[in-house]
Amino acid sequence: MKNRTLLQILALLPLILFAVSCNQKAVDVSDEISEANKAFMESFNSGDMAAVAMHYAEDAKLFPANSQIIEGKENIEVFWGGAAKMGVRRAMLETTSAEAYGGKAIEEGKYTLYTDGDIIIDEGKYIVTWVKADGKWLIDRDIWNTNNPMVSVAMLESGVLFGLHSYEIKLKENVTSEQFEKYYMDEYIPACEEIMPGVKFYLLKGDRGEYDNKYGALIYFKSLEERDMWIPEPGKMSEKGEKAMEKFQPYVDKLNELITYKSKFTDWLVL
Repeated sequence: MKNRTLLQILALLPLILFAVSCNQKAVDVSDEISEANKAFMESFNSGDMAAVAMHYAEDAKLFPANSQIIEGKENIEVFWGGAAKMGVRRAMLETTSAEAYGGKAIEEGKYTLYTDGDIIIDEGKYIVTWVKADGKWLIDRDIWNTNNPMVSVAMLESGVLFGLHSYEIKLKENVTSEQFEKYYMDEYIPACEEIMPGVKFYLLKGDRGEYDNKYGALIYFKSLEERDMWIPEPGKMSEKGEKAMEKFQPYVDKLNELITYKSKFTDWLVL
């Protein structure tokens, strides 16, 4: 009878522990988590992605939008290194609330990401769960999403700018329009968007009218200031733009192997 009672207690132990955990009172740890975030920001803003990864628990996971789950410190280091390569130079984190339940905490917060020149390229909110190990708070689960509207909506907002280019294209010998389109969309545009973070590029193809079956390009800037940061005058790149174009030159060279072209452009400001 005693053995049966002991077995019953052991069987119920996980439920008892769970109930105790649920009945723990939440403790406000906003100041502690803010300090942990300050250390995270210092690591990221200095470009030390190995140090960034050390702010995560061993089995931590990231849940970025439009991506698979990122697991483990090594993969997390690679992920944030990729963000830096795409132009994210500084991150600002603001803890709005953080409550601890024993050795775990749940934080709600806001983030802002900047590129060179302190230009904002993204703003949003996040929820992070933290675990305490050896007296230090470490990120366990990290999920966030942007406040920025989808590009299809953002395009209509007052103050955004479009560069609209029309092309006179001649395909090189043995080059098909499908090959040109595939290269432009799969390699050329992603390279443009990597070296000019925040700017969006689109390949256009005419359907009806004067430009039927001809090509064009649409370049989306969030503002005149963003355009001028890269291209302060018609046909003239800024110092930052010239450095970006040095990296981009191999893609231009490959494009020139596929086509010859002339272009005309007009920049359009949404009022």
